[in-house]
Amino acid sequence: MLMSLCNQTEDLVFSGLRVLVVDNNLDSRELLAFVLEQQGAEVATATCVDEAIAIVKQQKPDILLSEIALPEKDGYALVHQVRDLAEQQPSPILAIATTGRAGLDDRLLSLQAGFQAHVAKPIDFDALTALVLEMTR
Repeated sequence: MLMSLCNQTEDLVFSGLRVLVVDNNLDSRELLAFVLEQQGAEVATATCVDEAIAIVKQQKPDILLSEIALPEKDGYALVHQVRDLAEQQPSPILAIATTGRAGLDDRLLSLQAGFQAHVAKPIDFDALTALVLEMTR
């Protein structure tokens, strides 16, 4: 038991990191939030662009993980709005597209829209952890 408690402390690799997860799929959103919280991140969630922008303005997350296929406005619109708000922020919000759209064209569109990375679903959480660590260093 003590060994598992020690390992849990060492595994809090995202301690203090504020993350916003945006996905209209409840299971995807909750699973991603759970995994990040288990690693010490402070996670807020949203189901649409307008909800996400309100959270960005209020909580100023360090990193955004967003699905591209969102209702009404898509993830591209979200990252454009986040980038427009960046002028008012002391440091830019890092953004990762988390999406089922995994083709090369989809990756290029994500990067052109303002995401720094594109992660295809189903998400490999070890790879995502490594990516977030690399981006936040």
